Amino acid sequence: MPSTIVRRSLIDEVVAVVRRNIIAGDYKGFLQPERRLAISLGVSRPTLRLALKQLESEGFLAVKGSQGRKVLASPKRKKSPKELSVGLLLPVERLDELRYQSILWIDEVRRILYGWQIAMHVYQNGFATDSAEVTFFKKLTATTRHDCWILPSSNQALQEWCAAKRMPVVIVGTLREKGSLPSVVRNYRAASHHAAGQLLRFGHRQLVIVLDQQERGGGVDSRLGFLEGVKKVVNTKKVEAAACDEAVFASVAYHDGTVADLCRLTDRLMNRQPRPTAWLIASPSCFLTVMTHLLHCGVRIPEDVSLVCGDADPYLSRGIPEPTRYVFDIRSFARQIARLAQKVANGHTTPESVDIIPDLVPGKTLAPPANAGVAR
Repeated sequence: MPSTIVRRSLIDEVVAVVRRNIIAGDYKGFLQPERRLAISLGVSRPTLRLALKQLESEGFLAVKGSQGRKVLASPKRKKSPKELSVGLLLPVERLDELRYQSILWIDEVRRILYGWQIAMHVYQNGFATDSAEVTFFKKLTATTRHDCWILPSSNQALQEWCAAKRMPVVIVGTLREKGSLPSVVRNYRAASHHAAGQLLRFGHRQLVIVLDQQERGGGVDSRLGFLEGVKKVVNTKKVEAAACDEAVFASVAYHDGTVADLCRLTDRLMNRQPRPTAWLIASPSCFLTVMTHLLHCGVRIPEDVSLVCGDADPYLSRGIPEPTRYVFDIRSFARQIARLAQKVANGHTTPESVDIIPDLVPGKTLAPPANAGVAR
């Protein structure tokens, strides 16, 4: 049986407690004043006020002017033709495998959908192969019905099956065939394209992008965008004339995701001649491993090596030196996912694709290499 994540905000908890007390008959007539009720529940008045507004919308309470809030014996709830629900499938065995950023957007989507009276249920399962993910999803949808499914990090085989079966899904991540399904994409291709241009304009000529060997989490788009960005800048000569005589070499380096392999890869790159002076690292956790390993080995950042992270988790902002990184607006990302999920759940069938473009946070890990000119 797939696991289900249940997360509730403090407001949700207050709503549940007051609703339960009303149904049990503990609250009758008019509620006591906000200040006294807030003290008895152990919450602030702003939190209580938001919870009471929710109960008013559900028909459990009614505002009666200066008299306060009246408890309604029979809640007059707004009825809809059917209660909508959304399922979200996480391709992980354990929740601690999730990035913190993913936890944030999932919780925000749940909160938004809850406000629209759409329930969200989260399922999780690790998949050794692409076919295993398709098989699991087939079985899950055969026994569990939702009006829409949200699929983060889905593989091509699963997307093709969903498109062929006209499944009500929203793809979160790279859409393998454009226009086939509704999708919300963090545009890693654009981020890596821009990063390559930045590194070259700072005067770097030996560049490398560091990726997971399975190219998960936008890895393919990151690689393509990086190489396209290098090609565009070199071909249009958007670098200082004095630096154009030096050949530009851009490479792709892969790791297996473990700390040990990342350290070995870092050592190999540092021993390469000529060694790369500017590194674009796709994953925030891998960025942290590479940066700390380099610092441990006595490498100065950014004086000896410049590092840029193609994505961000909140903890990176606390790094010293502060990482130069690309940041996606989590709330905007979650709003778009929730909006498409609501549309699909209500029967809209026209595929819509939304690109979320990242912002560059300059940080302190990018600088020109020694004796290099900078064109900006």
